[in-house]
Amino acid sequence: MYEATFELETLTPLFMRSADQRKAEFRSASVKGVMRWWFRALAGSYFGSDIDGLRRAECRVFGCAGKETRRSRVVVEVDIGDYESKNRPLPMVWNKRSRKRISSPAIPEGTKLTIKLKSHDENALELASYSLVAMSYFGGLGFRSNRGAGSVWITNVKIRQHSIMDISLPSKESEYREFPDILVSKVNAILREMGYSKKREIEYPEKSGKCLQYSTMSKECFSVWLWGECSELGGVYYSSNPVCNNGNGEGSNSKRLLDAFEACFKDEECHTSKRGYKDWVFGTPRPRRASPMKVGVVKLDGKYHLRFSVFKTDPFSPKVRVNWDHIDGFLRKIRAKRIYPLRRSDHEQRVFQNPRQCSF
Repeated sequence: MYEATFELETLTPLFMRSADQRKAEFRSASVKGVMRWWFRALAGSYFGSDIDGLRRAECRVFGCAGKETRRSRVVVEVDIGDYESKNRPLPMVWNKRSRKRISSPAIPEGTKLTIKLKSHDENALELASYSLVAMSYFGGLGFRSNRGAGSVWITNVKIRQHSIMDISLPSKESEYREFPDILVSKVNAILREMGYSKKREIEYPEKSGKCLQYSTMSKECFSVWLWGECSELGGVYYSSNPVCNNGNGEGSNSKRLLDAFEACFKDEECHTSKRGYKDWVFGTPRPRRASPMKVGVVKLDGKYHLRFSVFKTDPFSPKVRVNWDHIDGFLRKIRAKRIYPLRRSDHEQRVFQNPRQCSF
């Protein structure tokens, strides 16, 4: 039996529940579901538009139903020990009457978590491990994880067999900017070893102006940005009752990173789209379309930063055409720093002549 144990810490509140909606609960099924998503993102650059091949690989690792029913080869066990569920503000969810944030039961920031992965299949365990690592560094867990909740950070890894997951986890920005390529390269090597082959090449934007219809960590369709910094964890998450934001980026006097982000996000002058943060490219409530800009928190060089992971897909929605430049335009206007992939223009600080420019 191969085994990998990950010790993590919540950097922002984790909103995850079971049937009892009154209490937050850390659930293995929810963790495995997120790992599936990140496996597709990592393996997408290998399989490209070969959806059947991607599904077969995912089925082999995590199991599947339907015609090719198969049990998961990876067992996911979670442990949180003794903890106290606390009401914490939901990201960017306001009560319109009281003009205060709506709160919900959560696993609070600073909580220690453990995720243990087990498998008799070495390759399956390694792919699952890389999927979990990608989630920690570029995504999050639970409800509202796309807007800053559910950020978790790996503090220690214990591997029973040292041949599994032979990588160093980044703790510095210089290491972090190389990490997407390292993860994708490792996953591609394992898929080749397992006998999966590339059936066709992906047509990237530089050639055709299109990405795939699902999120992948391919260099042409995935980017990572950093914004702001804070030395204390208490200065990161949304405050419970800041001065209510009026929708124009005014009103919040909080110095917390996520409060400052929300003020900028709702400021029309921080956007290149006339619709501001309501532009379809940032996600739609009806029909439901998750935001392709995942906001989270990372700890690099001893400080906390907001992290933006952007996944470009095509089509965005069968009936909606969007301008992807509006996401990059927003991030540049708030002076976020793109660290992956690096391009020549990123070495030059672009200055916007805007007296109310958002920055932190």
